[in-house]
Amino acid sequence: MDVIMELMDGRRCEGTLAKPFKPEDGEVDVSLSGAMEKQKFLFPEICSVLLKSYHTWMFLFQKDTAEEAVTTSIGNTYHVHVPETQSHATGYFGLLTQEDALYRLIFFTLHDVKSRCQTRAVGEILQAEG
Repeated sequence: MDVIMELMDGRRCEGTLAKPFKPEDGEVDVSLSGAMEKQKFLFPEICSVLLKSYHTWMFLFQKDTAEEAVTTSIGNTYHVHVPETQSHATGYFGLLTQEDALYRLIFFTLHDVKSRCQTRAVGEILQAEG
């Protein structure tokens, strides 16, 4: 299994990507555990997509990232590094701060985020801003 999807109805589905994940597609094609056929999930159905293989997207996290606490609409909170310069119309990527996590890369859909805030102390933020 290389993907976990957290759905808006609270379900959590594990599976294997049927095609490479691309945020601009607005969907995830996946073969779910125990199912023979692939299924298509549209982003409005999905809170977040957790990916095991994240090396394709590591260029996003090379510089200019912020550490944030992101709470999804179904109540899950993730501590992630978020690139300040990514631009996806359908959502954004975060890399879990927990380095030993099996599914470390998360794509949060625009329908998903309940709250999002930087986890640095106010003094650090003000000092960085000058």
